[in-house]
Amino acid sequence: MPASRPGRPPYCDDCWQPVIWALTAANGKWIALDPEPNPEGNQAVYADQARTLRTRQLGKNSEPLGYERRHMPHVATCPKRRQAPPVPSNVIPITRAVPRRR
Repeated sequence: MPASRPGRPPYCDDCWQPVIWALTAANGKWIALDPEPNPEGNQAVYADQARTLRTRQLGKNSEPLGYERRHMPHVATCPKRRQAPPVPSNVIPITRAVPRRR
């Protein structure tokens, strides 16, 4: 199976872990997936005749077809993306904000 989309390296720009790229069935956009099949994943991945990886999102009760493998989107497992972004010093948390009077 091809491991990358044209013009993109086969690794995550944020955490440098390997990824595979697949075209989504819904809108034809590229999505980064973890390279190893995962029974918890929600993407059904297969290679078309041109050996381009294609994917479709599985519903809660959907199962992949016989020629598809279940993969996890990399954005769900990327350690860099799972960390909360730093809060700028000029931002007040909503829990401390005082409502304005009209």
